[in-house]
Amino acid sequence: MPKQPRVLLIGPELILRWTESTARALESFGCPVKTLLYNSSPVRRGVGGLRQFLAERAGIRLGEAPPWVQEGYTRWLQVRRRRAIVRTAREFRPDLVLVLKGESMHPATLAKLKASTGAGLAVWWVDHPFMNAETGRRWRYVPDCTPLFDHCFVFDRSYEASLREAGARATSFLPCAADPGIFKPLTLTTVDRRTYGASVSLVGVYSERRGQVISALCKEPGLGVWGPGWHQFFRTMNGAAPQVRGEGLAPEEVCMVYNAGAVNLNTHHLQSRRGGLNTRSFEIPAAGAFELTDYVPEMESLLEPGREVAVYRSPEEAADLARFYVKAENQRRRIVEAGYRRVLAEHTYRHRMETLLEVVAK
Repeated sequence: MPKQPRVLLIGPELILRWTESTARALESFGCPVKTLLYNSSPVRRGVGGLRQFLAERAGIRLGEAPPWVQEGYTRWLQVRRRRAIVRTAREFRPDLVLVLKGESMHPATLAKLKASTGAGLAVWWVDHPFMNAETGRRWRYVPDCTPLFDHCFVFDRSYEASLREAGARATSFLPCAADPGIFKPLTLTTVDRRTYGASVSLVGVYSERRGQVISALCKEPGLGVWGPGWHQFFRTMNGAAPQVRGEGLAPEEVCMVYNAGAVNLNTHHLQSRRGGLNTRSFEIPAAGAFELTDYVPEMESLLEPGREVAVYRSPEEAADLARFYVKAENQRRRIVEAGYRRVLAEHTYRHRMETLLEVVAK
């Protein structure tokens, strides 16, 4: 493979801009990069998108389409997307095709990419590689796609064995990362602090595990929560709720929350088993902010508990530590400084792509 490989990057369209951060990291090494989004808006919206398009552009209003129409239209959009991926690859002539997640990638598409370009194929999973960890829905095509990749990178060590059992040719542990171009220390205005400030903050979609932590802290003055699903959660708390400060935040706004808060909470999904720290674990320290996160086994090789990040092991301990650190400014500052140095030295997307490029070049 050339020193600076041409990379076709196929990733998801997410508000977190994971694909864009990966592309910038590859480009920083001089790699020519072509980016394709495998779940861009038309595919994700399906018939709903068609109905909205017709209503807005042509003044035509359609009733609810039957399920078979919706499914057929969605499949047609997916086929178009797969053909576009292969066509783009033939034109771009990549040395490496890097797929980020790719739960909807079709094995026939991967086979055509390999046959038509001769490029190496790699995938990087920052979620459970075989299912939606929140719903339990298994990804239909992943078992057949896995043997087609030359290398599978995964955010948590526990999935390497199951990927090999599914036929993976090679696997490597490649943790999540932070983009310091987005998550960085900020100088906030008085208005910014009023808008985004909280003594204890949590940014994220409601989940049962996060709800347990917030339940232990729900009467804490200055608690602020951002993310979908929290209004319903607090309605079940008989009104004993802090202000839900917002739902969908752009990454730049999330960074402002981190900078404006004293204690930033982080809670992992059960899919994090062995060293599988989520992106938030690295983004909070990259923002020069204080993080209080739940303990993930084998996290010590990435962030040192008690020195670079504060760690709790139960909702009750999270509440106790949050109350302590809100008042312990000097202790917070020491952890913030250590975590910031560690993330910038080892845990950016540039570090991850450097590792990936070295591995696939062997």
